[in-house]
Amino acid sequence: MLLSLLILNQAHAVEPRFITEVQVNGEGKDNGVVNEQTPGSTVRSASKDSQVILIRKPYITIVHQDRVDTVLFSPDSEALVAESFSDDIKIYETLTGSLLLTLPLNGYSANSIALSHDGAVLAMGTNTGKVHLWNVKTLRLEKTFSVTKWGIYAIALSPNGRLLASCAADGTVQLWDIKNSKLLESLGRKDVCRMSSMSFSPDSKALVTLSRDGRADMWDVVNDQLIATLPTKADSWGNCSITFCPDANTVAIATPGLVQLWKPQNNNQLRNINVPDSINPWKTLNEREPMSRPIFVGMVVLSPDCRTAASVIKDGTIVLWDVEKRTVEQKLVDSRIPNLAGGGVQTMAFSPDKSLFASGNRNGKVELWKLANRIN
Repeated sequence: MLLSLLILNQAHAVEPRFITEVQVNGEGKDNGVVNEQTPGSTVRSASKDSQVILIRKPYITIVHQDRVDTVLFSPDSEALVAESFSDDIKIYETLTGSLLLTLPLNGYSANSIALSHDGAVLAMGTNTGKVHLWNVKTLRLEKTFSVTKWGIYAIALSPNGRLLASCAADGTVQLWDIKNSKLLESLGRKDVCRMSSMSFSPDSKALVTLSRDGRADMWDVVNDQLIATLPTKADSWGNCSITFCPDANTVAIATPGLVQLWKPQNNNQLRNINVPDSINPWKTLNEREPMSRPIFVGMVVLSPDCRTAASVIKDGTIVLWDVEKRTVEQKLVDSRIPNLAGGGVQTMAFSPDKSLFASGNRNGKVELWKLANRIN
């Protein structure tokens, strides 16, 4: 049914001696083309110590008029929401790429979007400081919250459907009662949190926020209390995210060079997992790049189960890697913009069932890939 209604130590892993890259077509089938790579030599057949990496091409490509800033899947993975810079918000069927719905922006710009956990409501944070809630089935604008005079750059809806969290460009984090359109609390500090991230816990009792200065906070939204704070590796370069893992006790913070698994309510345990060296921007610096910061720092996102991460590397390839093993599993190639660092990738997301992956590009293209199970 479409849209449901329509830390202890740093992990280390030994990289395989040989890497076998198998190209597959958009339907996820092996097309028989095999590229094998290992430093300093060419391998002509796979061996027991080699790792297979699938090279995937998208099975659907959709073109928007302008750059695509956000893509997100419906809870049932059957629909994809795409928001572009100067276009209306559009919802597509993931099976065929067919346009299902269009939500008109009526002249304003949507800086952030979020779907309710039942897929019934789409929330939009605008550049005018308002948050609009749309009924996806009827295309009716249900509610509008006048949050601030600043743009809204991050929003989240609680799993129980009762709360809305918003973050404005001036650093104001606010918590709203959706049913009564009532402001409940103002959380956090007055710092710039544009391009930050926020997420509710599965039981809707806690909220985590990630600001541009690298501070992660966990809030008890029932009692309006700050539970814990963590200085992270996130920074003003953006491309970072924070989310709860399925166990509800672990918070995952994804940054271009590091994934941090944080347990604020368990003695603040923290586990740091480096991005694999072959795709880590701090491990692949060359002589033309300053040692303090790579020229290109790509975004990274986590799968809903927090077991797989997706990193954008300099040439625009999207690399999927196993968080526990720190091994590359798949590479997703697309219609990248030539000679542009990161290939123009603006946004990306895993589907809730982890069977699909989507990206949005500066060239206006939305692309979908089918993901296979791990090859052992």
